[in-house]
Amino acid sequence: MSNYCSYLTISTTIGVGTTMKYLGLVLDSRWEFSAHFKRLAPRLIGAAGALSRLVPNVGGPGAPCRKLYEGVVRSMALYGAPIWAESLTAKNAALLRRPQRALAVRAIRGYRTISFEAASLLAGSPPWDLEARVLAAVYDWRKDALSRDFRPAPREIEAKRAEFRRDLMVEWQNRLAHPSAGHRTVEAVRPVLPKWIDRRHGTLTRIHKVHSLIRMCDRTLKMSIHRVATFSGLTRTLLLQSRRVDTYEKLPN
Repeated sequence: MSNYCSYLTISTTIGVGTTMKYLGLVLDSRWEFSAHFKRLAPRLIGAAGALSRLVPNVGGPGAPCRKLYEGVVRSMALYGAPIWAESLTAKNAALLRRPQRALAVRAIRGYRTISFEAASLLAGSPPWDLEARVLAAVYDWRKDALSRDFRPAPREIEAKRAEFRRDLMVEWQNRLAHPSAGHRTVEAVRPVLPKWIDRRHGTLTRIHKVHSLIRMCDRTLKMSIHRVATFSGLTRTLLLQSRRVDTYEKLPN
C-alpha cells in the first residue's frame, strides 16, 4: 500500500483593515475602541427603543420590570468593560449616555425633555462609564490576587465590589456638583445619593402626573402652584422644575 498525501488548496482573499473584531470587541491599532462604540451605539439605541415601546409612561409594567429591561441594555453596553474602561474617551462615553437616558426616562415614567442627570439620578442608574470602571477595578483586583496564588472567596469579592461602588458614588456626586440641567432635582437628591440608590422602598412611577398637574394649573386653571396640593420630598423638587417658578411658594409641611 503506497503512502501519499492529499492537499486541499482554498483560494480566498484576506482583506487588510484598520480594525479587527475579536470575541465581540472591535479592536483598532490605537486601542481607543472608537470603532467598537460606533458599531455598538446603534445596537444600544435600537434595543433601548424596542424596550421603551414595551414600557409606556401610562400603564405598562412596574418598576422592577423596567429595571430589568434597563439591565439588559446595560449588559450589552458594558460587555468587555475591563478591557476598554481605561481607554474610554469622552466621545465614547457620550455614546453610552443616549440609550441610558432613554431607559432611565422610561423607568421613572418621565418626559423626553428630562435631562440625563435628572433621569439617571431619579432612576437610580449610575452613569455607565462609571459602572465600567467598577467592573474593571474588580477584574484587576481578582487578577492580581490570582497572580499571588490567592483565590478570593465570593464574600470577599462582594465586599471589594461594594468598596468600589462606594468610590463610584463619590465620583458621581462630584459630577453632579455642576449639572448641565435638572439643577433642582440634583440639589434635592445629591446630598443623600447613597441612601437614595440603596433604598428598598418606594418607586418613582408617577412623575408624569405631577408634570401634567403643573401644566393644568399653569395653563388652564391659572392657579398658583402652591394651591394645588401638599406634596413632599421629590415632588416639591419637580414642582420647582416648572417654567413658572415665580409662582412657586413654599409648601406647608
